[in-house]
Amino acid sequence: MSVQPSKPSVWIEDEQRVREGADSRTVEALLLGGRRQRVDLRGTARLLKFRASYDRDGRYPLQAAVFGSERGVVVVTEDDLFRVGDVFYLAMHGGTRTFTVTEVRKGSRPGDALTIHVLYLGLK
Repeated sequence: MSVQPSKPSVWIEDEQRVREGADSRTVEALLLGGRRQRVDLRGTARLLKFRASYDRDGRYPLQAAVFGSERGVVVVTEDDLFRVGDVFYLAMHGGTRTFTVTEVRKGSRPGDALTIHVLYLGLK
């Protein structure tokens, strides 16, 4: 017999019994508790470890942060060099992938400087 914890939390007396009788997505939702970011990722972006570069060989790195979101790959940079249709290189998984800039816009967050540019990329 299990003892219920004193702190409020998700608690299942016999997890295996519940898993046998319930849909796995329901059990996972219960176990995740209140972590909304696991449930609804719209409007969020995760930082990727890929490096942006001016050239295919990666000799000239670009000062930029690369993110993954529901819209695909997003790059935030202060460089005002890129326009829609330009080629963009990312060093990823030991090689260089070629992308095309599909959209360019100014940074719109309250803390963004006037020089911030957000680039949306698509595979070339």
